[in-house]
This record gives sequence, C-alpha cells and structure tokens, in this order.
Amino acid sequence: MDLAVSIPSIVYRLWELKVLSPVLRTHIMEPLSELGFSQFAGRPTLAWTSIFTASILLAIMVTSLASAKIEELVVELKRDVTVVLVTHNSFQAFRVSDYVAFM
Repeated sequence: MDLAVSIPSIVYRLWELKVLSPVLRTHIMEPLSELGFSQFAGRPTLAWTSIFTASILLAIMVTSLASAKIEELVVELKRDVTVVLVTHNSFQAFRVSDYVAFM
C-alpha cells in the first residue's frame, strides 16, 4: 500500500498550513496578481488562496488513493492480459510484475 494513503488528513492539513500555503502564496499567487490574473483583478483574497491550496491538497490525497486501487486492479488483470506499467516506484514494479525492465 502506498505510504501517502496511510497518512491521516490532519497531517496533510498541517502540511498545507505550514508549507504549501506560504509557498503558493509567495511563488504563484503574488506573481499572478501582479500580472492581473487574480479572480477580481486585484490582490488574491484569502478565500481564493485557500481554495487553490485545498484543490492541490485534495489532488495529492486522491492521487495516492487512486494509485493503490490501480495497483490492486493490475494484480487482478495480469492473470488474463498483458499489462505494461510505467512507474518510478521500483518496489511497486516488483510487487505487481512478472518481468521488470529498467531504462
């Protein structure tokens, strides 16, 4: 099982508050507002920043859950069909594959 699936939501939320929000605000939101790409053509509001960071956080959480489900499906499918899986996770490759090729 993927490590990201087992991390509680509160840990993700703390990471969002302490790391992700300040980085996004400094490196993405402020430059976009200077170019005039903010929601109201002004400085980014707190709500807009929160929605943006929450959507990134949700995408991270859903991706890790989907990855675990896809791995289970690959294990079921490999009995009947040939599956080519491209991954950066060598442990996952050995877990679900009969043959592994490194490039």
